[in-house]
Amino acid sequence: MSLGAPHNLQCPHCGNEQETMVYDSINVTVDPELKTKLIAAEINMFDCAKCGKKSFINASLLYHDMRQQFCVQYFPAESLENPDFFNPFNPDGSLSDMDIPDAIAESSAYIAKPHIVFDISEMINYVIFRDGLARNHPAEKKGKGRTEPFEGCYRLPDGTYSDEGFFENEMGFVEDEDENEEGPGDKEE
Repeated sequence: MSLGAPHNLQCPHCGNEQETMVYDSINVTVDPELKTKLIAAEINMFDCAKCGKKSFINASLLYHDMRQQFCVQYFPAESLENPDFFNPFNPDGSLSDMDIPDAIAESSAYIAKPHIVFDISEMINYVIFRDGLARNHPAEKKGKGRTEPFEGCYRLPDGTYSDEGFFENEMGFVEDEDENEEGPGDKEE
């Protein structure tokens, strides 16, 4: 399940206040259209109806692909300045405080070891990389790749998939104060 909620935010360029959807997590197996929106830099993006400028909403975001069995967790780089940020991690970078039932933990250890990134464009590039692996890796071409999410652990009676309850993070968001019109993947050199 993807977790997002509308928030009233103020445009950092003109001050216009409007409702904007802010996602805490996206599950692209359940909501495949959100993958397309992420790659197009449309997730957690404030698109001002008044001045037309776009600003990235610097909120933590979890990307979860149950079919390919990987997670990518974006944190704002400023998180590294807070000593408490490191508390939920083990020394190997895995998450230490997750309550994952044993049956699920055995077949989906990837959940406790998300790929951590501190730049949203790195999240997008990693998703593209993993898609490329799924399409082009020799094991995938021979049909040896995984096609079902963690052996049905989240398969619902109607045949759909769900991870409801496993990634309910507190949503925090920070408005982008950058005055340029660049997207999250664009950087000035």
